[in-house]
Formats: sequence, structure tokens, C-alpha cells
Amino acid sequence: MKGDGSECLCLILLLLHQTPVSRPAVGSEPVISMEGYRDQGISLLCESKCWHPVPELTWLDSEGHSLSAEDTETHRDSEGFFTVRRRVIVQESNTNRFTCRVLQQQLKQEKQTEIHIPAEVFHVWSWMMAFSVFLSLAVLTLIGAVTALQRKVTRSREQGRLSRQQELETARRFAVDVTLDPETAHPNLILSEDGKQVRHGDTPQDLPDTPERFNPAVNILGKEGFSSGRFYYEVQVGEKTKWDLGVAKESINRKGRITPNPGNGYWTVWLRNGTEYRAIASPSVLLPLREKPRTVGVYVDYEGGQVSFYNVEARSHIYSFTGYTFTEKLYPFFSPCFNENGKNSAPLIVSSVSHTE
Repeated sequence: MKGDGSECLCLILLLLHQTPVSRPAVGSEPVISMEGYRDQGISLLCESKCWHPVPELTWLDSEGHSLSAEDTETHRDSEGFFTVRRRVIVQESNTNRFTCRVLQQQLKQEKQTEIHIPAEVFHVWSWMMAFSVFLSLAVLTLIGAVTALQRKVTRSREQGRLSRQQELETARRFAVDVTLDPETAHPNLILSEDGKQVRHGDTPQDLPDTPERFNPAVNILGKEGFSSGRFYYEVQVGEKTKWDLGVAKESINRKGRITPNPGNGYWTVWLRNGTEYRAIASPSVLLPLREKPRTVGVYVDYEGGQVSFYNVEARSHIYSFTGYTFTEKLYPFFSPCFNENGKNSAPLIVSSVSHTE
């Protein structure tokens, strides 16, 4: 195994994607290294590992414009994964912010990392011109310190990302079989025969308006409630533009106007307008997600007082409610929201969870 851990990282990514090398594989977040002064500027190196097929690597300024950079270096390791590297020499600007973006168009996958270089680092260059001998030593020390710090931050981020991936895999071990409860469904909601899909229809069904049934909110609960332990389930949200997901306690009010926050017995995340994700806390929390979830995982630790949400495909964490005390049954909660004349007509689909080692 190589000392920089690249083969280990590729192996981890291979296991996570369960993808043979002959098939597409999404690589690592770009890592930016500051190499030193060169041609009256600062040389930056960007590297991203474990891709298949080869992605495009581009340097951008703070306004998103491409920077002139050296040719991209491409290397293929013994496992068949590709590593791409590209250098750029940057000059001082208004923001001193530069971004390395890796784009795999075939997989529709994009990853990017930004670096901010303090203006003082650029100013060292002018001092070098007047005091070359003295400042050469100072610059080398500074560059070494900045590079070491940048690498430490990058390693910390990578370790955090892998930790989140492990956290999701642990949560998936507590997967349960969730079936939608028609007795709680708003009259306009249409369920599949197997109770795994729900969508909003234009015409209300002739159903009894029992206390258990949501109305007028277009919501539905799962049949199974949980009053101890841990449980996890996944929901395919696909390309829907609006949805609500989470858990709700048994005694919630199901009539009239509902605000699905913890104070009312709901722990939920929702999507609005196709791009606006929020955790409905008090107040709600805007979630600036870098990747659009198409399958959302919901994990509950009853005794631990935690409800967490994950982007399953990206193996990333979305949000966690923590520090709560649960005292009654919790039920999976769903809302496909209104179909909006067909724009949001796709169903929510409760997925079966495949376990990975």
C-alpha cells in the first residue's frame, strides 16, 4: 500500500460504489496544494483520484471564469482508476479565491474545492525582489506552513467525509420494512397496491374523515410505529420539486393547518421550488446542499434523541435533529405535496435497503 493512502482510498470508493473498474466510478474531492512562487505568481496544484472514466479538471477564478493553466496530467493506477492533476499560476486579485473543479459529464458528477490565499502571501513576492536572500528563507518557511495547513485541512475534510459515509453504512444496518398506512392518507393521495408508493391526485376519494386521516394537509404516515431502539428507511424522491420526509409522534394533530416542526411533534426535512432544502426546526434551517438527493435516508435513534437525514447516492449527511427526548411512538412521515398540474406528479417511493459489508 502506498504511503499517501491513494490505493486505500480507491479501494474504499470502489466498495462504496460496488462498481467494477469497467463501470463508471465517482472519484474524490479535489485536493489543492500550494507549491510555491513561480513566474511572479503562486503555483497551485489540484489533484483528484479514483475516477472512471477520466474527468475534466478546470481552474476557475472567483467569478467562475476559466483560468489559463498547464495541461492536465492523467495517471491510471493498478486498480484501473484515474488520477488527474493540473497546475495553475495565480496572480493577486480582488478576492484571491480560486476554485478547482472536476467534472465527469458522462456521470453528471461535479466536485470542487476552493482556496483563499491571503493578500500578504502575494505581497511577499515584491519583498523578495528587494531582499531576495533574506526573504527567500522567509517565503520557504511561509509556503511550507501554509501548504502543511492546507494539507491538514484537506485531510481533515476527507476524514470527515469518510466518517459520514461510515455513519450512513452503520445507520443502514437498522433498516426496517416501511409500508404506507392508507388509514392516515389525505383523500387526494393515491397509493400503490403494495403500499410503497404515494402520489397526489387531483380528485379526492370518497373516504371516511376519521381522526387518524390527514386533512387538509396532503400527508401520510407509515403503518409501523417505533417506541425504542434504532430504525432506518429510504425514500426515492427522484426529480420531484416538492416533498416532505421525516418522522412524527403518534399524538400529532392531523386536522387543519400543520407546521411540521419538533414543537408540534414532527422532525422533517423538505424541498421547495426544486432547489430549496430546509430542516423544519424552530426556526427552519436552510440547507445549502451541493448535490441534489434522489434517494433520502432517514435514521432514528430513539433513546439517543436523534433524527438524521442522508443523501444515499452521494453517501453524504444532510441534517440531524439531536438532543430530543422521545416519549411515544414515532411513525415514518411522508408528503408528496401537490402535483402542481403535473410538474410534481411523480410519487414518493419507499425503497428496499440493500446492505453492504
